[in-house]
Amino acid sequence: MLRIIVTLIYIVVANHALADWEMVKDASSVSFGTVKNETVSELHEFTEFRGSVQNNGVARIEIDLLSVDTGIEIRDQRMREFLFSDSTRAIYNANMQMQRITSIPIGESVDLKLDGSLDLNGRSEEMPLKVRVTNLNSGKFLVETIAATKIDVSAFRFAEGIEQLRSIAGLNAISPIVTLQFKLEFELK
Repeated sequence: MLRIIVTLIYIVVANHALADWEMVKDASSVSFGTVKNETVSELHEFTEFRGSVQNNGVARIEIDLLSVDTGIEIRDQRMREFLFSDSTRAIYNANMQMQRITSIPIGESVDLKLDGSLDLNGRSEEMPLKVRVTNLNSGKFLVETIAATKIDVSAFRFAEGIEQLRSIAGLNAISPIVTLQFKLEFELK
């Protein structure tokens, strides 16, 4: 009987260690901040995104840029037309320290640096992120940015589209620096 129990425990632990993690969409969010006229900051979000972390730590987050939600429909339409018509997806790839993450006690957190890259508008740029990882329970963990990450979107060839948006809206300036924030919950599959 003891041998059967030990075998069952081994199977459960082995399957847990080899399983992949999928993002829980309803418990996750991806937002970005913009600044116009040098002092007016606004927070926006993307409503469609997905992600996973493989058992070897390879993480992939894919954002549908056409799902931009700024709270103003005409602005959303213009961003889709002038910024995202040729580049509808942003993909972030990183390696996560799964052995460290799965050893976090339930209810506790650790701060980590992710070494990753952002693929956007035909370009790929290194983008390290500082994140806090919390073990929610034995089958779920939360990854969230500790602070907003600044991205110069002109490096991804968005300067012309930003200028078009600035001109149409009659603004003095729209900063090419945006901030990225996210809260991503993953569960064992």
